[in-house]
Amino acid sequence: MFSVDSLNRLAGIRSGGKPAVVYARASSVKEKRDGNWDRQRERLLYVGQGQGCKVVEVITERAAGINERRRGPHRVFRLTEAGRIDAELAEFGDRLAGFGY
Repeated sequence: MFSVDSLNRLAGIRSGGKPAVVYARASSVKEKRDGNWDRQRERLLYVGQGQGCKVVEVITERAAGINERRRGPHRVFRLTEAGRIDAELAEFGDRLAGFGY
């Protein structure tokens, strides 16, 4: 995990704004090793900044999308239910679903 404050400062995100979570997933060890997490995270922080979001948490995991036991989506759902986030930033719309839609 990364410190939210340090990621916000690094991305130039000012305090305030819509609370959001960044969700980055790599399906394989090779994708993780090749830097997919880092690139996804950086792109999503950039998009969030452009949309005026305040990133409250960055969730990364290595898991196949079809795996129903992934912790990341469950964490996103809990944050949403608790009212801690208003937005979820993911590379593709199916990142949480785990399969194309």
